[in-house]
Formats: sequence, structure tokens, C-alpha cells
Amino acid sequence: GVIENMSGFVCPKCQTETQIFPATTGGGEKLCQEMAVRFLGKLPLDPALMKCCEDGRPYLAGIHSHEDEDDLKAAIKAESAGQRALRRVMEDLKRELDGAVI
Repeated sequence: GVIENMSGFVCPKCQTETQIFPATTGGGEKLCQEMAVRFLGKLPLDPALMKCCEDGRPYLAGIHSHEDEDDLKAAIKAESAGQRALRRVMEDLKRELDGAVI
């Protein structure tokens, strides 16, 4: 799946979202449609995220509140579960192929 990074800037004073880097080719959602992968969401430019990265602190550990945070957490959890399931299928297939007589 794809998470679109730097999708806009939300002003911490007035909460207005500004598209600093407007998508000229359709953005992350169009990319996902073209590649047949799941669109997981958008992350705006966020001074709190930058500060967390600089300080080595986790961003989603209760220090920041964003309206899409719960949806983003759920999407990440679902994607992780899907990746684990796919890994198990691939491991089973490899075991079957390793034991195949050609």
C-alpha cells in the first residue's frame, strides 16, 4: 500500500490546509489505481512530525492528534496483517516447490 507523504500543510493556528506541493499527475490515489495497490492515506507536512523525528520520539504515541490518526493506525494494522498472511502463503508455496519432483 501507499501512504502519500507531504500531501498538504495544515496551519497549526487556523487549521487551514494548503497544498504546497499540488499533485500534477494525480497524486498517491491515482498511483495506487494505476499499480492496483491499496491507498492507505495521506500525511500532511507537520511540524510536530518533524520535531518527533529530530528528537527520536514516536509520532503516534499520544503526543499528536490528527483527525485521520485512527484511520491511519487501522490501515497500517490491516496492511501488516495482510503482509503476514502473504508471507505465510509464499513460505508454503516455497516449501511445496522445494519438495516437488520435476
